[in-house]
Amino acid sequence: MWAVRFTFPLRLPRNRPAPTVAWVASDGRLTVRTPTQTVFLARNRYADAVGLPVSAVRVIQSAVGGGFGGKTIEECNSLICAWVATRVGRPVRFVGAETEEDDNFALSRLRQAFAEAGFDRVDFELEPIAAAYAYESTLDHDELILIGDFGGGTSDFSLVHVGPGVRKRGRKPQDLLGNTGVGLAGDAFDARIVRKLVSPALGSDSFARSLHKVLPAVPAWIYANLERWHYLSFLRTANVMEILKTARLRALEPEKIEALITLIDEDLGYHLHQAVQRVKFELSHADQAEFHFRDGSMDISMAVTRAAFEGWIAEELHAIEQCIDSLLETSGITQREVDRVFLTGGTSLVPAVRRIFEQRFGEDRIRTGNEFISVARGLALRAEEALA
Repeated sequence: MWAVRFTFPLRLPRNRPAPTVAWVASDGRLTVRTPTQTVFLARNRYADAVGLPVSAVRVIQSAVGGGFGGKTIEECNSLICAWVATRVGRPVRFVGAETEEDDNFALSRLRQAFAEAGFDRVDFELEPIAAAYAYESTLDHDELILIGDFGGGTSDFSLVHVGPGVRKRGRKPQDLLGNTGVGLAGDAFDARIVRKLVSPALGSDSFARSLHKVLPAVPAWIYANLERWHYLSFLRTANVMEILKTARLRALEPEKIEALITLIDEDLGYHLHQAVQRVKFELSHADQAEFHFRDGSMDISMAVTRAAFEGWIAEELHAIEQCIDSLLETSGITQREVDRVFLTGGTSLVPAVRRIFEQRFGEDRIRTGNEFISVARGLALRAEEALA
């Protein structure tokens, strides 16, 4: 068996998010663990939603906390989790994969991870295809759509026929005209902001005097590790701290090296990247934003323009453009033949990313919505089909 977990905020007042875990055992029985106040009502609703007999569904009541009546009716969070417990998403191209063998190796490791956790049933679905199912649920006619799914580490694209007519006749392999992807997305954009905006404030452009020479104050690999928040903790070693303390003594701008030491010593990498994501979000809605990072003894503040940001990510944008053009070429589909483009994922909100599609397909054919949950919703819908 295998399980998935999703947590979405409730829309009810005075309630916290309701974390839900659901799994399907090898005998087909569905188990849902959720903080409901009405176990048997929930059991009936889950059975009806996924098309299973009530006897094949088990509901385990987790800690309810302060329900105040708000947890007597299950919200879509737990229903989605119940549906998705029959399918899990995967990118078209894994980060770092250069060949099909690389992708297969990554997928085998993912499958093995589920197996070692005790899950004996694992069905994978390409994440852009899952997003396509979510978009399809809004249609009353068939369309050929291009899906752009922008995650944290990957950008994936699919050309696929969807619609009520496709569902009615039954899906066929030829409905999917092509898939492609590239191992960069939101995390790569964040890394550029760190490199161009944050690292200079921490001494990446600073120099130090050494034996009558002027050299970079700090090795470049240390700043490279700042660009991924989960790498920053690896810098908290005696060797790195010794390098930085020595650099501070020789640096022409010792206050910047001191700020870098503080960032590493106080383990502020995650908080730094939260500030980076905030300014990226603000630049999606304004031509200029203020980057603020105040945590512990750190205090960095500076202005950044959308034009500057788009210049920093030009290389990544070009890679995305090449990926889309390649998909159309290899699929034998012209831009005119694509009925709609559905963009999902947080990075799809970046204006420069959206322009890539507007320039090729026109603004009137672009559709967005539920950028942060459409893949999960699509997986739930696909799982519902599989259980029907």
